[in-house]
Amino acid sequence: MPALDRDTPAIAYLGQYDGIADHAALVSGTLPDAGTASSGVAAAGIDVAVPEAAASSLGIAVGDRLTVNPSGGQPVVVRVVGVFRAIDPGGDYWARDLLTGAGDVPGFPQPGTTVYVPTHAFGPLVAAPGALDAAAVPVQRIDLRFHPSFAGVTAADLPVLGDRVSELSQAVTRGLGNIADSVSASSDLGDIVARASANLVVTRSTVVVVALLLLVVALVALAQTALLLTGSRTTQQRLFRARGGSTRQLLGMAVIEGLILAAVTVALSPVLAGTVYAVVAARPGMVAAGMPQGAVVPASAWLAATVVAVAFVVVPAAPVLRADPEADRSSRGRPGGLVRLGIDLAVVVLAAVAFVRLLSYRSPVDPQAAFAIDPVLVAAPALVLVAGALVATHLLPLVARPIDASASRSRRAVLPLATWEVARRTRRASAAVLLLTLALGASSFGATFLATWRQAQVDQVALALGAPVVVSADATHAAAQRAALAGGAVGGPNPIIRRSGLLAPAGADLSGGDSSSVASVSVLGLPEDALPLIRRGRLGTEGGNEVAAGLASTRSVPVQGIDLGMSARGLAATARVGDPADPVPGATARLYAVLEDETGLVSTLDLGSAGVDGRAVDLRAVLPGSTTMSGSRMVGLQVDVFASDPNSFRPGSRPPVDVLMGDVAALTGTGDAADLTARPLDLAPANGWTASSNVAFGSQPTSGDPPAGAQVRLTVALPDDLASEPASYVLVGWPNVAGIPAVMTTSLVERLDLSSGTPLSLVIAGSRVPVALAGSTPLVPGAVSDGLRRGTDAGATGSDDDPGGSVVVVDQAALSRALVQAGRHGDEVDEWWIDVPEGTGEAYAAGHPSPSGRQPTLSAEGLARQLQSGPLRIPAQTALLLLVGASAMLAAIGFAVHTTVTVRARRLEFAQLRAIGLTRRALTGVVAAEALVVGLLGVVFGIGLGVVLSLMTGPVVAVSPSGAPAVPTVMVVIPWLQVGAIAVGLVTVLAVVVAIVGLAQRSAELSRVIRGAAE
Repeated sequence: MPALDRDTPAIAYLGQYDGIADHAALVSGTLPDAGTASSGVAAAGIDVAVPEAAASSLGIAVGDRLTVNPSGGQPVVVRVVGVFRAIDPGGDYWARDLLTGAGDVPGFPQPGTTVYVPTHAFGPLVAAPGALDAAAVPVQRIDLRFHPSFAGVTAADLPVLGDRVSELSQAVTRGLGNIADSVSASSDLGDIVARASANLVVTRSTVVVVALLLLVVALVALAQTALLLTGSRTTQQRLFRARGGSTRQLLGMAVIEGLILAAVTVALSPVLAGTVYAVVAARPGMVAAGMPQGAVVPASAWLAATVVAVAFVVVPAAPVLRADPEADRSSRGRPGGLVRLGIDLAVVVLAAVAFVRLLSYRSPVDPQAAFAIDPVLVAAPALVLVAGALVATHLLPLVARPIDASASRSRRAVLPLATWEVARRTRRASAAVLLLTLALGASSFGATFLATWRQAQVDQVALALGAPVVVSADATHAAAQRAALAGGAVGGPNPIIRRSGLLAPAGADLSGGDSSSVASVSVLGLPEDALPLIRRGRLGTEGGNEVAAGLASTRSVPVQGIDLGMSARGLAATARVGDPADPVPGATARLYAVLEDETGLVSTLDLGSAGVDGRAVDLRAVLPGSTTMSGSRMVGLQVDVFASDPNSFRPGSRPPVDVLMGDVAALTGTGDAADLTARPLDLAPANGWTASSNVAFGSQPTSGDPPAGAQVRLTVALPDDLASEPASYVLVGWPNVAGIPAVMTTSLVERLDLSSGTPLSLVIAGSRVPVALAGSTPLVPGAVSDGLRRGTDAGATGSDDDPGGSVVVVDQAALSRALVQAGRHGDEVDEWWIDVPEGTGEAYAAGHPSPSGRQPTLSAEGLARQLQSGPLRIPAQTALLLLVGASAMLAAIGFAVHTTVTVRARRLEFAQLRAIGLTRRALTGVVAAEALVVGLLGVVFGIGLGVVLSLMTGPVVAVSPSGAPAVPTVMVVIPWLQVGAIAVGLVTVLAVVVAIVGLAQRSAELSRVIRGAAE
């Protein structure tokens, strides 16, 4: 296209955009009509719509015609039929556009060149579908995007879908055939499927772990209840046999009794299950996760109820079928005890094996079995719980006997009688302690695991973000964005640099093939004010303290600058590059002012171009909108020299060239850019600025006294061939940056075998920054999980074996100056870290969105809530809550049944105690003391086992959403308030049972009980 100035070429591009009517707002005219795409093209030209920014810069309107020269084709005339403004430029639709919807981008790299040559780019010039083909315009690229629907995809389809997505690129290439020079296909679907699959497996694993724990407790509760009921019937059955009753009659009574219980179980259990489901599904989190409401009770629930009902019939009837109950009872002795001891020992060994395997995998998700759950891994917590409970029952006599010995010293009979029963008749007490240990162990484990898992999500997010709120920077409006972000923040927004780069020995030749001493790294530039954020709470112990200590060695340097005033909106100057008597044809210099605001944020302002021919050129640059440079200073000057016209440029050695700048003024005012007033600036401080260059060979630039009419003089030596070696020269108000202290991840230091103080080069987008190792840390807050920062569940800076990744942390101010010194342009800020009052993070993030097309604003509170309440995470939390409630309920009911049945079976014993003078009140005290001892032992064993189980398995079961070990490592959180509430609930049940027993003892007639026992 015709250039706006002779030193900067202008380029444009044509395109056909499906659906542009939904993503562009017409300013004037219309969009091209597809019906006229193939008619009259040669005579009238191609009808196009141009972006508003391009129309303004080019001075064109509807009805104007332009001539463009397509690469590889004939000149084409385009007719402007409409002017549009992109809706949400930089968003998803415009992300594929060459200029991301901006329409007008000065300094755009010239396509097809291996070195940076700035151009002025405009586009897209939008044509109707088919117009380019009709005009025989050669097409350089076709970009297609598909939006599949997954409405019918189920969890079972994920493995097949993942396999097909992995073959997408090859399938597209084969399907298109040889129709283009290159074909590529990409999709995020593979990552999405992998994340969904990992989430699903983690959720299923957690639910299975919970289900197994609850199943163990339920089976033990049912077995104990059945055995207690069966044992209470033994005396009655012997009396019935002694009076002539047959086995058939006893069996009939047992079956009838079991059928009644079975009928109640089958009738009520599924209904109660449906009620519990309805209550759970009505929880806000489950509703948000899309859990179906009012679901029908499945057949599996009826089947489970039927199985339990059959057990209620079989268990009471089984003892009746024994041929000789007395002989069977007398045969129990030492061999049976040894068998039980052997079984218990086998369970303990099996639990140890499962636990060791769980530790070796560090996760209940088997990495070698995608979409599958390893039964041994998920069974490990249940096995450890059972093994611990069995060990507790074997410890019961050892614990009960000292208690009995201590109680025997009491002058009253209540405590000795209660502890004697527990210490001497341990089989009966062991059953209760076993149930309490299992139930309370499972319940306290569930509460602890849930609290630990929730805190793990908070810790992961905090380490990934590094700050309470992270906002992506607006590269073109950084100052205005910073002012807007200050509202509601604690302190000022902290500018952060986040880039990718290479780390290599100082002076290393990166073009060689040896990569053993070169590493790809993530670079994080932190300002001093951001360091307290990464030292807060656990972040300090997870690397924040080490980073702060290493960066503390960064020396503060004085910066000389020229104050621009409070209302400056731009800069104006006159520039002259080169000697009119010895011009350099085809060479152009582009000048940038280096600015520093009142907070130390460094940026550059593009002033414009000048040919290297000694002619005076007026330069003028105005900040977009009504943005002002309030409190800013001019602290440097950048000069890029390149071959703008390679055909005219002639390589060869030349004498040094002077870059002169004068008439420098700050532009002030409130009107349009053309109406601003120039306020002259005194550039005397610039005479003390430091000159440097990125040119590898040749003499360095110098700063000298400017001639009359100029305020700044920079003398540079041009390289022999600017076409292949564009040169960048800078004049800055600080000393040359050298050896910036850097803190690196431990794995990176070990891999490159670095030592403290080693001189290194950090290469960022081709610019070398000198750094020196000042410290190391395994993790760097704010640079751990890229996936979490993107709002996804997977993807980390490092791997499972190296979660810290390869990260280099340096001081943000020092890095900004070094990048400017290396010739980088723009605002040296990629994101903002903001501290906000606790509880306001989500509201702040909602009120301060990131620029369109950038990573959305992230708050630690909001992201942690998302991780805790996602559709695939709510079920696991609900299952844990059910485990806590159901286990506590089974413990209470089982203990109540045990106490009631035990008291009933010992009626004769209690009657005899009353006959020898023990009062009803004392007898109630015996029952209460005995229940208290058993209950306390169960509570101590159960809660202790639950805590130990949590400490052992919690850190490996509470994995990240992807199934990998969480980063940072999980710290077990014991919710003592909830655990204490469970114990208090059990004591309350104990008090109620004792009260009922006391009332029963008061109403029992002593003579009738003794006569009944004698009979």
